[in-house]
Amino acid sequence: MQEPVRKKYKERSTILAALYNLLPGLGYFYIGKFRLGILFALLYPFLFIIVNYISDYLSPRTNSIFFLGSYVVLVILPVIHVIIRVRKEQLHKVYILQRYNKVLLYIVFAGLAYVYTEYLKDLTYEIHRIPSNSMQNTLQVSDRVLVKYNWYGIYDSYSGKRLLNFHTPKKNEIVVYSSDEEGYRELFLKRLVGEPRDTIHIIERNVFINGIQESDNPNFKYDNIRRERGFVNWNIYPKGAKWNEENYGPIYLPAKNDIVKIDSNNIVLWKPVIIREQNQILSKEEKEILIGKILAKGEYEVKNNYYFMLGDNRTNSWDSRYTGLISEEDILGRVEFLVYNPDVWERMGIILK
Repeated sequence: MQEPVRKKYKERSTILAALYNLLPGLGYFYIGKFRLGILFALLYPFLFIIVNYISDYLSPRTNSIFFLGSYVVLVILPVIHVIIRVRKEQLHKVYILQRYNKVLLYIVFAGLAYVYTEYLKDLTYEIHRIPSNSMQNTLQVSDRVLVKYNWYGIYDSYSGKRLLNFHTPKKNEIVVYSSDEEGYRELFLKRLVGEPRDTIHIIERNVFINGIQESDNPNFKYDNIRRERGFVNWNIYPKGAKWNEENYGPIYLPAKNDIVKIDSNNIVLWKPVIIREQNQILSKEEKEILIGKILAKGEYEVKNNYYFMLGDNRTNSWDSRYTGLISEEDILGRVEFLVYNPDVWERMGIILK
């Protein structure tokens, strides 16, 4: 006589169902709603992309409300819905385990969520919180800004290369970029003030670009303590330069295919650029400059365009004066506008200048 199939029972946790559904569809699988889980998992990325592109046609203030509403619909409501289903169907008391309630399924969903985070977000927007005062007076601490990550192109975070180019970064744009800090890469949000083939020179707090004083940004500020020309800030880029944050340069921003002269006097200036492009150690043997094991012969052909970034709070900003020149490939997104500030709700939907 054939034994009856024994069903495995295990109640569903309301908290786990809610947390799982933060990964689109996984919470529905957890409570046995297979078709709903598949539908939500497939539609969610496309819905998010559609929402982002609709925002291109809205005013900043309307966009702020639209994004907050979209966040509630796409993230909060599915979590609330799965909690209601658990309680309504008494799944927190009794549940028959399904064949797909396996650990492997949860691992696969986590992997797909990681792929979305690393790659598909580059097709969309992302809201960033401003953590410091480095962009005052334009941006305040706790401001939430909308960053368009697909404006300049599609970026591969593993190779550090731009896969596709859409737009060229322009002067006075507020951008998000990555920079190498102590062996790992960090994200920064600053204003772009210098483009390829510009020469940047800061004299007594005044920024000169190709000999012409900066006039596009009325929002920058300094504190009341001045740094005289003789004062040396040893954290300044390049190492060893007898400059400070208020008296800096001149420094040239190379463009792609530029030929720059390198010697023992300026090796500290070009060393980060060459290491970034060649992934080779730059060294000096007697009077010769070596890139890896290849003799540089006194010159180097630059492979990328380079930019100069400054925070609007010129006294308290860790920017290109400290981190060095920024490759175009490291510029990840453009800041579109100020969405809101939870501490100051009057700061909503503001166009940034």
